[in-house]
Formats: sequence, structure tokens, C-alpha cells
Amino acid sequence: MALDARNLSTTAYVVTNALTPPSTWTPSNVVQHYNLLAAPLYGFQVGSALVATFNWGVSDTGTMTYQSAYSTFLAGAGTTTLVVKGLTVNENATDLHGAFYTLGLNVAGPSYSSSAVQALHLVPGPYEFWTADNNPPKFQWVVNNDGTVGFTPGIPHPCAWTSGPNTLVVVECTFTTASGTPNPSTSRESFRITSLECSRIANVHATGTITFTDVTTGVTLGTATLTPSPTYANCSVTYGSDTEVLRPGSYSIQAAYNPRGSLPILANYPRQYTQVVNA
Repeated sequence: MALDARNLSTTAYVVTNALTPPSTWTPSNVVQHYNLLAAPLYGFQVGSALVATFNWGVSDTGTMTYQSAYSTFLAGAGTTTLVVKGLTVNENATDLHGAFYTLGLNVAGPSYSSSAVQALHLVPGPYEFWTADNNPPKFQWVVNNDGTVGFTPGIPHPCAWTSGPNTLVVVECTFTTASGTPNPSTSRESFRITSLECSRIANVHATGTITFTDVTTGVTLGTATLTPSPTYANCSVTYGSDTEVLRPGSYSIQAAYNPRGSLPILANYPRQYTQVVNA
């Protein structure tokens, strides 16, 4: 029989069966050929301890068998070739600003850039989300047999959620905000920058500082210390000193978090806002 898994985003797999030893890791970029015994419960594994949640079989005549419900991600029933099409899953991690992530350190697959929404073709089963800087911390998610995505029952994640049936949205667990008051301002008045450093994990108030930079001119506007926000839960706040009067125009003001002190949280991508200065 033949097995065609070329459409999958994962790059290798193992064919498993309770009656025979697992096959070796096999590249999925070419059609593979096997001499398998007739059996009803072969498995499909895409990572160490990550076994897909479906089974398929080989009949006495050497043709492929599987449940009709699996036809959304399998093809080839009644033939000698099993085609593993996978299910289309969208991963939207654009909030991570270009960081690379994987489906787990033990999954056979490439790294993906968070600079764009990734359309992946995956078999049903458990996966992980892992980044080198651990923001967000590693977590497990699942692709269900019906093509929907979700989480292990009872283990939601504060930094990820589903959007529609087949889209996983992942954001930083810590984030910075920045705004100016007044905005717009005029060339005859100063403005004050307010910045929040927040965590999506409960009962955390970040310690450290925020550095403000006028990205348009390259001038550092100052650094201020964070204190717990009296208004927003799980956030610390800081205020830049009144900023010098700028010439009329639009300016990109950046707030960058510097983890320090007794409770530094994970560093995250700096945030910018546009300060408009009128004549």
C-alpha cells in the first residue's frame, strides 16, 4: 500500500499499530510505500507522544478502510493508497510581531513566522504552541476530528482563544500600552505620555521601568518607574514627564518595558502611538 501525506504541514510521521512495532520516522514530502498486514487499527503519529486521534486500516484485499466521518481529512478508501489531506487550521499569532513558533519541540515540523496568519494542514490530535522567549508560555491545544480547534478540557489559556471553528488566536501574555494627553496637542503646549504594562495572568503587577522614545526623531524622551495601577487590574502604570514642545507634525512615540525589581514580568514587544502636534 501507499501513503500520501504530502499535503500536511508537519514534515514527518510514524505509522503505528498495536500488533506490530512502530515504523521509523518517515518524511511526508514524498509518497511512501509499505508492506502492512491486514489490520483495522493503524495509527498516525506526528510527534513524540503526539498521536493523531483517528485510526485507519488495511483490509484483507489490501485496500484502505476508515470511518466515513474521517473523509474530511482522509481519502483513498477502497484503494491501495491512503491520502492524508489534513484539516485546514488557521493560527493567528500576529500579536507576537514576527516571533517564530513551533507546534511543539517534539513535533516534526518547521518554525512558523507570526508576521502573518498561518494556514496549516494538520491531522486531528494534540499540539503545542512554543516560542523561544516563552511569551506566551508553552501551552497545549487540539485539532478535533471535525476540524474545530480548542484546548484540553478544563485547561484554557489566558493568552490564546479560538475565533470561529478553526482559528487559534495567540497573543503576548504581557503587553504595553501608550497614549498621549492631549492628543492632538499644539506647538505651544506640552503633552504627557501615559503607559501601562499589563499581564493577562491574574494577580500580577509588573515592576520595572518604561523608556519613552520619539522614534520619528530618534530622541529618548525619558524613563519612568512603574507602580500598580489603581484603575486597571493586573497592570502597572507610569507617566512620562511633560514632553518638550515639538514642531507641528506627526510623531511616533514608543514605550518599551524594562523588566526590573521584585516582580519583573516577561519582556514584550514595544508599543507605539502617533502624537499629532498642530500649529
